[in-house]
Amino acid sequence: MKQPDPADAYNLLGHVKRTRGELDGALADFNKAIELKPDLAAAWNNRGLVKQTKGDRAGALADFSRAIELNPIWLRPITIVAR
Repeated sequence: MKQPDPADAYNLLGHVKRTRGELDGALADFNKAIELKPDLAAAWNNRGLVKQTKGDRAGALADFSRAIELNPIWLRPITIVAR
């Protein structure tokens, strides 16, 4: 059985915390995921969602931009912030 990637695990844990409204915990988990795997576009996107929810539009835009650089599939969220 393949061992799970720790960065993916932190990203998933952060997602769960974000959906529960535990924004600070989610942010910490996404930070750890990015630290472990800087090219994990999903973690950048998810961290951007937390920052957007917390009112950090500039931080969200920076994270969404990085996610798009890593994987253009994340283009949609940036249009939400730009409104």
